[in-house]
Amino acid sequence: MSLRRCLPLLAFLVLAAPASASVPASFYTPPKALPKAPGKPIHTLSVQGGNLPTGKSMVVMYSSKAPDGKIVPVTGIMTVPKGKAPKGGFPVVSWAHGTTGIADSCAPSRYAGDAATNDYVKNFRAEASEWTKDGYAVVQTDYQGLGVPGMHPYLIGISEGRSVIDLVRAAHAINPRVGKRWAAVGHSQGGHATLWAAALGPKYAPSLRMMGAVPLAPASHIGEQAAAINKVQGNPFGGLPALIIAGALEDTGIDPATALSDKALALYPQIEQVCLDKLGAQDSWGGLSLNEIFRDGYDTQPLIDEISANDPEDLTIKVPLLIAQGKADNTVSPGFTEQTVADLRKRGTKITYKTYDGIDHTGVVEAAREDTDAFLHNKLG
Repeated sequence: MSLRRCLPLLAFLVLAAPASASVPASFYTPPKALPKAPGKPIHTLSVQGGNLPTGKSMVVMYSSKAPDGKIVPVTGIMTVPKGKAPKGGFPVVSWAHGTTGIADSCAPSRYAGDAATNDYVKNFRAEASEWTKDGYAVVQTDYQGLGVPGMHPYLIGISEGRSVIDLVRAAHAINPRVGKRWAAVGHSQGGHATLWAAALGPKYAPSLRMMGAVPLAPASHIGEQAAAINKVQGNPFGGLPALIIAGALEDTGIDPATALSDKALALYPQIEQVCLDKLGAQDSWGGLSLNEIFRDGYDTQPLIDEISANDPEDLTIKVPLLIAQGKADNTVSPGFTEQTVADLRKRGTKITYKTYDGIDHTGVVEAAREDTDAFLHNKLG
């Protein structure tokens, strides 16, 4: 496979955090004693306006299970429709967001009440508002380690998937009008998370009824792409390589000082200080050539193996999927998505695959809106 084809994913969508926060920072400090099981609410705070869907919204801290089995706090947003709930409660759409970064300030819930800053966020708010008007509760996880203490395990599938699932359980515990029938929808990094949620959901949370999932331009084949990083002079991909490497180092327990060059190690603290847009600056990871990230002679194979182990194309998924992909996407390769669809189908996954001519990575969310809504109506009613 050519180097050019192997690396487009490293230009993931950047959803930079706005400059002002609407949720108090104190909300993100977890108590010393956490629930002993995942999917339990810890505390909540009502919020309104801004980029929130229509309905009654609150930010939520809830428990989830980390890849090492420990219970950890996670934050997110839940919005419940107005009016009387149907029998069994409002079905749930669990949204998984695209890449923002690893720093706590990059958590989307921190800006829940702020006005939308770009068309991408405005369009999602409009679609999520249609979901609540259609009678669906909408929950939006920040993911483990994003917003709260601890590192966000970026693109570590079990962590992402459990975050998406456990907020559904917590929402039902907070408000009994929220039902147990649900579907996951996510874009880019969130598409990766959605595939993992679909694979994990039925066994991890058997008390819920997962009806399907919609990955939009999902990240895949990351191991193949990561294996090519050290062959690249310069850095056309900004802070993305840093996030991918940080997630793998965290999950394997490898000491960054062992793996990273002195230049990379000096920049490493910035990963948990600023969001992806600033990580791409010339005085940050964007100014570090990719072939200078690792120490000379360091064997990167354990990290590549870890990244590959989190690739969603190797999952077994038993719930139906709608996978959507823009044909003009230069971020998530349409070829990789086609391979993912083929691999999942070979293992028995029922997939409706939709492609959209002339649509790029960002535009697929809006382009697939009608198909997404039809899928949700079919699966959730």
